[in-house]
Amino acid sequence: VFSGSVPGVNVDPTNGNKVIFTGAVGGSDVIRVSTDSGVTLNTPGGNWSSAYVGLNAGIGASISWLDLDNIFISGTFGLLKSTDGGLTFNQVVSTAFNVIYGDTISVAKSYFATEYLGVLALSKGNGVANTKLYTTDDGGSTWVQLLSYTPTYVTTPVTDLWMSEDGLKILGCTKVGVFRSTDGGSVFTYPLIYSVTNETGYGAKLSNPSSTIHYVSGGAGSIYKTINGGITWTQQRIGLPSDSIFDLHFYNETSGFVSMGQTLYQTTDSGVNIQSITNIGTSIVQMVSIEYNCGECPPG
Repeated sequence: VFSGSVPGVNVDPTNGNKVIFTGAVGGSDVIRVSTDSGVTLNTPGGNWSSAYVGLNAGIGASISWLDLDNIFISGTFGLLKSTDGGLTFNQVVSTAFNVIYGDTISVAKSYFATEYLGVLALSKGNGVANTKLYTTDDGGSTWVQLLSYTPTYVTTPVTDLWMSEDGLKILGCTKVGVFRSTDGGSVFTYPLIYSVTNETGYGAKLSNPSSTIHYVSGGAGSIYKTINGGITWTQQRIGLPSDSIFDLHFYNETSGFVSMGQTLYQTTDSGVNIQSITNIGTSIVQMVSIEYNCGECPPG
């Protein structure tokens, strides 16, 4: 069904049969929704357009699934929202992200903690990232730039984000490390610099099984964990130079999945050890996104 890539996959945290895909069909970026675990894919209604999906230069659209009905999708051109579980997606505002940013962008990542509170990172891309961070308290209708975000590595785009439900705690990652705020973005600190930078085309990824326990993928297959909300981080897995983690998803505090190329791995000891559980095969070039439904466990 998809040609080129499927960098966005997101599973309803309460219903494993319901999946949202963002990918490419015939050169256009699209959204497809499945209610039978991907057997059939349906095109949602609404006023969204191919341009608004925007595959983020291969990094993938951001999908925030808040509950059974409310879903946000952000691509490089703007923000979409569904209030009916993915049957329709509509533009939240007509203003494109490049207008908000003030220039053409190639990477947009977002995370919504609630229906109203969210954080957004807009970047020009690798080498000329010049990332700007924004927050919203009205569901994405308006965005306020966080002028305090002045990372040392200004040419590195943000590849993943997380925000607490009160809007005060913000975590984000780039290919070189993690940044953090505990006051809604007034002040940022940089508590983790990876031992090896994450040079995969999809960048470092966060997984957040609780409000205090987070994981992030560094370079060369490394995995880091924090148990105090990002104040300090411990390297769980050193990895190998040839390893490239494309995504990781922890469904509880110690257990999760890791995708590296064509192989899916599982860990039950916080990423210290990973065991191969499947090889997708040479027909798939890269598996770049993973989601797992486990009933009552919190989405990461």
